[in-house]
Amino acid sequence: MVGGPITETIPATIEPKVKAVLLFGNPIRAIGRSVTGTYQARTLDLCASGDPVCGAGTNILAHLSYGADAGQAATFAAARF
Repeated sequence: MVGGPITETIPATIEPKVKAVLLFGNPIRAIGRSVTGTYQARTLDLCASGDPVCGAGTNILAHLSYGADAGQAATFAAARF
């Protein structure tokens, strides 16, 4: 359930192996939530203008447009390795 209670987290033993987290059209943004804690600085959270899934938009096509952000996401991830 989006915005519901956290029932599981990534095990601490995996944390050092996670270099980057890439989120496209992240639905928890629509309810004012975001990645916090250990992974916050490693996260790129992209929400297209007009996307109703991650924002207050009404353009469903915006949610299907994230291929245009692939270069930015790749650069973000590569910079963390």
